[in-house]
Parts: sequence; structure tokens; C-alpha cells
Amino acid sequence: MRGGSLSGSGLTGSTCIAYLQNSSTSKTLIANVSAGQTYYLHLDAWGPPDCGDFTELTISAPTPPLPAIINVPSLPYSSGSGPTCGKGDKFNASTLSPLCGNSSYYNSEDMMWIFTPTATGQISIQLTSSTTWTGLVVYQGGTFDPTTNTLTGGSCIAYEQSPSSNKTLRLCVQAGQTYYGALPTVALL
Repeated sequence: MRGGSLSGSGLTGSTCIAYLQNSSTSKTLIANVSAGQTYYLHLDAWGPPDCGDFTELTISAPTPPLPAIINVPSLPYSSGSGPTCGKGDKFNASTLSPLCGNSSYYNSEDMMWIFTPTATGQISIQLTSSTTWTGLVVYQGGTFDPTTNTLTGGSCIAYEQSPSSNKTLRLCVQAGQTYYGALPTVALL
């Protein structure tokens, strides 16, 4: 639960941000949290017995977020883990021209990586994710304005958009050419 007021009569005015209910004994609940916000975790049991023992409850610290736009210093590169949550919906038909693939993939929070290879050849871009309905898109060239998140004049050279979580793109790149790789997602309502 996020926010609200806790008193002797219970929790009021809060918003449920995540829950997990099932009959397994070991559970992992993942929620995105914001600094400075109060959260309440409710642990309960259902059915006989009405109470029970637990061995351990662990709450991990949040991973510091990656910036929404990352300038890749050199290849090979690995971002490590991180969410698109909190990055905002910056890249869409009004900021990317031309739009790569299906416009439905540009209605949720996203990220962009900017890289300039030092050698010409084939590269592989791999996304390992538990999130479904993601896309990977790569633009070659163009002009990027970081104040408006607008990319104009670039060429869409590769993309993969699907309900599966993991993605791989293989493409040929040219030394000294700037590439823009975006990770857009579909907002499932």
C-alpha cells in the first residue's frame, strides 16, 4: 500500500500498488517505489489456521535508476538491470521521425541508448527481461535534441516488437556513425 493514514482502526486512504495471493509457501513481490513516500506491507493468512509462522521477511533496497537517455561510452556495453519505470513516455510519433514499427509500442515509459561504434561490422543487441510487450528499435544517424527528446532525419534500420520478453537484434554498423537504440513498451490497460 502507498500513502494513507494508519491508526488503531486500520489503514485508510491508501492505494494498493502490488499484491500477491497464492497457495505457494515462498513468495516474491516486486513493486516500484519512490523516495520520500511511505509504504505499508500487509502480511496475512487465509483459511485454517488463521495465523502461521514465517521464517524470514526481506525487503530489498531499490536499484538506483538508469537515466532515461544513456550515452554508451564504448562497445561492448552492458547496462545491468533496471526498469523503464519512472523514465516517462518520451519517444513517440511526435518525437521520433520516422517511427520504427508499430506505434502501439510507444505509449509507455521508455529509454534510449546512444552509441557510436569505432569499427564497422555486425553487432548484436540483446534484451533480457521479464516484462512482456517490449520492443527494441535502432535508428542510424539523424539529429537528436536532448531538450525535447526529438530525433529527426534518422533511418530506422532494425526493430523487434512482440509480446515475448527477451529480444535480440543483429545489425551491421559503420565506424563513426551514431546510432540510437530505444526500448519502448506497450501500456497494457
